[in-house]
Amino acid sequence: MRSFIVFLSMSFLFACSSPPPDDCPDGSCGAKAKKKSDDTAGGESSTSNDAEPEDLPPPTPSPSSKTGSCDATSCSTGCCSDGQCFTDHSADHCATGGVACPAACAAGSTCQADQNTFVCAMPKEASGNYAIVLVGAKVQKGTDGDDPPDVYVNKGSFGGLAIARTKTVENALTATWNAPIGTLPAKEVVGASITIEIKDDDFGGDDLIGTCTHTVQQSEVDAGKVQIPQTDCVGRVDAVEFRITPAK
Repeated sequence: MRSFIVFLSMSFLFACSSPPPDDCPDGSCGAKAKKKSDDTAGGESSTSNDAEPEDLPPPTPSPSSKTGSCDATSCSTGCCSDGQCFTDHSADHCATGGVACPAACAAGSTCQADQNTFVCAMPKEASGNYAIVLVGAKVQKGTDGDDPPDVYVNKGSFGGLAIARTKTVENALTATWNAPIGTLPAKEVVGASITIEIKDDDFGGDDLIGTCTHTVQQSEVDAGKVQIPQTDCVGRVDAVEFRITPAK
C-alpha cells in the first residue's frame, strides 16, 4: 500500500514538472491567445477610425467661367472679360462685337460712341455760339374768370442774356412769341440758369400768372430745345419753351 501511494505521488510530480507542448515552449499560449484577441478587437477599431473618406465630386464650374461662353454671337453689343459679356460701355468695358474688353480708358477720357462701336476719347469741348429763342408758354385760366388771360413775359434771363418784355398774346392759354433772346458761347449754354416771369395784361393792373426757374441740361442742348416743366414753375404756368440752335 505504501508503495502504491509513493508511486502516485511520483507520477503527480512528474506530470507537473514536464515541459509544455512544442508549439507553446514558454507556457505563454494563454497570454498569446489573449493578446491576439485584444489585437483583433483593436484592429477592428483602428480600421473603423482610420478609414479614408469617400472622394467628393469636383465642383461644377459656373457658366460665366466657361471657355467660349462669350463671343461675337452672344455678345455683339459688348465686350468679353473672364467669359462674361459686358454691355455697359463703361471706361472698363469700352468695346463691342464680343471682342476682349480693352484696358480701362485713360484718366480724363471716357467711353464714347463712334459709328458702330465705342472708343475711349477725351470729352468733346463745345465750340461756337448758340442762338437762343423764346418760343412760347402754356398757362392756365386766372383772375379773369372763364376768359383766357392776355399773356406776356415781363422779364427774365437765360444765362448771361436778359429777357425783355414780350408782346401780349390776348385771350390765350398757349402763347407763342418766337422772340430772339441773343447768342451764348456753346460752353455757357449747358448749366445756364433760366428765370422768367409771366403776367396777365389787364386794364385794372397786370396780374402775375407765374414764375419759373430752370437749369439747362446737355440732353436739352442735344435736342435743340429747352422745355421748362410745370414742376419748375410757381403759379399758373404749365410750360415754357426755348429753342437752341447753333448760331450761323
